[in-house]
Amino acid sequence: MNDARIEKLADLLVNYSVAVQQGDKVLVQGGIAAQHLLTAVYAKVLQAGGNPLIMIQPDETEELFFRYASDKQLQHVPEPVKLITESYDARISIWSTENTKALSNVDPAKTVLHAQSRTELMKTFLRRS
Repeated sequence: MNDARIEKLADLLVNYSVAVQQGDKVLVQGGIAAQHLLTAVYAKVLQAGGNPLIMIQPDETEELFFRYASDKQLQHVPEPVKLITESYDARISIWSTENTKALSNVDPAKTVLHAQSRTELMKTFLRRS
């Protein structure tokens, strides 16, 4: 059963906030807790004529990444992430979590190192926004 509120929000995000056009490449990304909204957004992008790519990330993976990643892994920016940032027309991110304290035991230096490695990506993202 569809939730009318989710459908309305998805419509608002796709057709007003982002204004997806025919042929637009659109990244739809977020946490698993937002699965129903992400799915609705995906459908609305298709209905608007866009070409969606959906990336759903389980909550636990971020915590595991910061717990086990070496400095080199923290600084690595995957090529697909670069490609999406540089060439996609729009990004709709809906981050949610069921555990708001999942990263509370993560060393802040690790999150800083990870963020610093994505400075150029952020500049590209902001320039294109």
